[in-house]
Amino acid sequence: MAPDATEPIERYTAKRRVVLGVSILKGDTSVAEVARQHGLTVAEVEDWREKFLLGGENALRSRPKDGIGGCGYYRDSETDSASIERPSIVC
Repeated sequence: MAPDATEPIERYTAKRRVVLGVSILKGDTSVAEVARQHGLTVAEVEDWREKFLLGGENALRSRPKDGIGGCGYYRDSETDSASIERPSIVC
């Protein structure tokens, strides 16, 4: 059964947080407005925004840092270095 549109969201998935973060970054809404509309604290929303920005910055690096944004490179068990032939990011 689909949840009623007026029911509060109990779990904010990464996709939902991205949508809210992008709307803040585009200037469509403010951190305070998102917090108020969704029953969150300003600190929670600011934390999401900061994590989003850090993850985006890391994704744009020519050599992304391991562990930022919850993702890292696949490590080859034999050499314990980033796989050159087939690098992949795991989250």
